[in-house]
Amino acid sequence: MWIVILIVVIIAAGILAGLLADAPGRREIAGLTFSEVDFENLRDGTYIGEYKGTKSHLRDTKVEVMVSGGDISEVKIIKGAVVYGKMEIHRTDK
Repeated sequence: MWIVILIVVIIAAGILAGLLADAPGRREIAGLTFSEVDFENLRDGTYIGEYKGTKSHLRDTKVEVMVSGGDISEVKIIKGAVVYGKMEIHRTDK
């Protein structure tokens, strides 16, 4: 019985240590802001965007955005982000 308790304590300590070690990176992401994008003046083409964290590189991400007719037509995740299912793009300026 004491072995089971010891295993549970070790697992809990590992999870807690992981959360504490990752806290600065999570705070950095929580404070991330984006500036306004003027879609009227955005030329058609393919743009590469990249995020590199300063506290932790676990969340580093690189995306490719295709603009056609002043609208985002496609977003491809090149590196770093995990996506489940289909990505939806929502614009709030229309």
